[in-house]
Amino acid sequence: MARFSASQLFLETVFIKRQLIAIKNTSLFILVLSLLLMLKEEFERCCLPKRERLYLKESIKDVFARGKSFVAYPLRVIYLLEEEELSARSQILVSVPKKYFKRAVDRNRIKRLVRENYRLNKNEMLKTLAEKGLYARLVFINVAKELPSFKQEQKGMKRALERIMKEIEE
Repeated sequence: MARFSASQLFLETVFIKRQLIAIKNTSLFILVLSLLLMLKEEFERCCLPKRERLYLKESIKDVFARGKSFVAYPLRVIYLLEEEELSARSQILVSVPKKYFKRAVDRNRIKRLVRENYRLNKNEMLKTLAEKGLYARLVFINVAKELPSFKQEQKGMKRALERIMKEIEE
């Protein structure tokens, strides 16, 4: 299946839903419905929906209190693996300290880089979590003192997710 952007998939889904109203043939309806499900799966793989974000105060406190941590430069990762069901297999929080990056523009850029790298590399970890029946809460904190490049963030993210997958498999 070809790669689509999230907005293209959304527009396709809306268009197909409008066409479903006019369809009377049940076999065609089932075919279109299965296509819709495939589009939804593709959409899920190429975005970071709100349910995959860690935003509740209690959940965040819990991760910091009971979670394990390590550094995969330029990221410090705090994670908590649980069997308790969450709204998504993994939830993430990205933080960039004001101490090193005074300007909000820089902090927001780093957060975008981290989220994008997570989004691109999360699928393998999600499969491993699903196989083991676990749920993960992850906190990524940038520890670099200079603005990292996309490649640096990508290298750190891959190392972090590999380490978490090793922990899951043990």
